[in-house]
Amino acid sequence: MPSAARTRSLEDDAKSILLSSPPGQFDKILGELRTLWRPGSIGDDFVASVRGEWEACTGRSTLLGRSANSTPALGRSMDEFIASQYSSPSVCASWGITRGGGDEEKIIIYAEKIDAKNSIAGSWKSNYTISADCGTVSGNTVVCTLAFESGANVQLHSTLSFDQVEVGPPTRLEDEALWAKSIIDRIRCMEDEAIEKLNSMFSEVSTTSLKRLRRVMPVIRTKFDWDNSLSHHLDVLRQGHDKNKFKH
Repeated sequence: MPSAARTRSLEDDAKSILLSSPPGQFDKILGELRTLWRPGSIGDDFVASVRGEWEACTGRSTLLGRSANSTPALGRSMDEFIASQYSSPSVCASWGITRGGGDEEKIIIYAEKIDAKNSIAGSWKSNYTISADCGTVSGNTVVCTLAFESGANVQLHSTLSFDQVEVGPPTRLEDEALWAKSIIDRIRCMEDEAIEKLNSMFSEVSTTSLKRLRRVMPVIRTKFDWDNSLSHHLDVLRQGHDKNKFKH
């Protein structure tokens, strides 16, 4: 029977591995861990706790149920924004709003696309802080991408921060619908900026860093086609966020 110290060590290792799971891979990685380790060493209660932490950290919990503690006008505007910007087939997206300290509201947007058939997956998490009194919006976007094949996989993680911009508090605009539209317009501009930066970054790394990682596979004796894989994977984000639909 394993000692309590060994059990804690196994759970610490399992937690670290599971929390780093890319989109759509939590259960697959869990299954592999259970195959490698002693039966019963990873309990269901432990898995449920780690899964909840993983979903909260990645933003995936937004897909499971959202809080919308804000004005109805902003809620309607967010629904319209998600429906238009994340409308690509097989992209799952949702949003949530919570109250921060003082007059702050925090918006989270989460989207993911899992394509096991083509061995790619990706997630997009945006965090925005709205200060009603100051009339400002600031935020960041965290992108995780995965491309994999038998015997190899590559994850890319990118965090893009946005400068604080002015919107105007509701008291100055009087019209809540107009205030909500102003917020969404700023968020749309920030996400368009993120897409442009990601386009540039993926174009650069696919021809430099990733090509240097190429190796001959021991069984099939062929190199992984990074160019086609990353180009296809970038479409996960591009198709779900079409900046050409809007003019600024």
